[in-house]
Amino acid sequence: MPGGMGATAAVDTQLDFSREEYGQRLAAVRKQMRLRGCDAVIVDAIENINYLTGFTISGTRYQACLVFLDRDPVMVLRSIDEGTLLDSTWIADYVLFGDSEDPVEVVASTLSSHALDKSRIGVELDSNFLTAKLFQQLLAALPQATPVDFSGAIWELRLIKSAAEIDCIRKAAAIADEAMRRVMAAADEGVGERFLAALAVSTYFELGASDGHLGPFTSGSRIGSVHGQLRDRLLERGDVLHVELVPEYRGYSARMMRSAAIGPPVPAQEQAMKTLVDAQDAQIAAMKPSARAGDVDRILRERVRAAGLRERFDNVSGYTLGFYGTPRSPRASDFTRCFLPDSDWLLEAGMVFHMYVLGGGLSLSETVLVAADGPQRLTSVDRKLFAIGS
Repeated sequence: MPGGMGATAAVDTQLDFSREEYGQRLAAVRKQMRLRGCDAVIVDAIENINYLTGFTISGTRYQACLVFLDRDPVMVLRSIDEGTLLDSTWIADYVLFGDSEDPVEVVASTLSSHALDKSRIGVELDSNFLTAKLFQQLLAALPQATPVDFSGAIWELRLIKSAAEIDCIRKAAAIADEAMRRVMAAADEGVGERFLAALAVSTYFELGASDGHLGPFTSGSRIGSVHGQLRDRLLERGDVLHVELVPEYRGYSARMMRSAAIGPPVPAQEQAMKTLVDAQDAQIAAMKPSARAGDVDRILRERVRAAGLRERFDNVSGYTLGFYGTPRSPRASDFTRCFLPDSDWLLEAGMVFHMYVLGGGLSLSETVLVAADGPQRLTSVDRKLFAIGS
């Protein structure tokens, strides 16, 4: 068989979550396997590998976690990543391959070694890491297997956060709060966007964030680009500064947007921010278990449009938050659940969302937990238009 075998016992203190929690996640995946008639599943989406194993990898080479109904999973990975695996996972069995080997062949041969090469194999057809070419290679390497679409199965399981996951998001939100306070305190005429971005990132690391992944910082003529890129620009009087912070704690993200006027804001800006705050306050208040997402969306959308703050409002007003593991994951946002007028799904306790609104050249967003007793805003910085140097 290609690749080399290895085994170790994980030390619980190294794990991001308890062995019991990982066991519950695995049991839930196996339940979905039985419902979909899978004998095994090839999990290759980075976010889902982490959810099951605690191991986060890049997409440089194809790697996968093989999940079975009757025995512990087996991780198939680059030999160079063995140390990282042993430092972060409860998984005891794994197969290594060198960079000169074909990882798809190693996955296929590992399944064959478990007499599963003629079985029903679940495949994450929505994975960003299973390209069309790799899928064709997989089918060729397992000609007698029956592929089963396992798309969405683990993403759906991840929607309801455990208490431990929510604690990670709370910690990320606290990092976002402090970083935003420091950025707004330092912003002023003549201060550079890059200086403020560096301040935010240093705060991330100081307070325990997973990495320095930074959201958009834009000002001046780029304020309308909510996903604008950082530039070598100094703030000028009359500017609006848009800041989005997206820190992660153990890979779990909290997100927040705020706007600042450099110099005294004009009355139209103050009124626009008041409208955004009031509209989103009403929207968040409606985020209770069993609420219909489309109804929640319209609360915000109708008020913003009625105030004339948007010429076009065709974006979602919120989306799922949870584990991203950026910059390893290509999914900058998780749209497993998102808020649009025709969204017919129901909110459930334990879901967490990034709720955002744009209008009048301003931005505002929060990290919101749907709790059993009602919504909780996890980010806590003042909801206002910051007036800098006025």
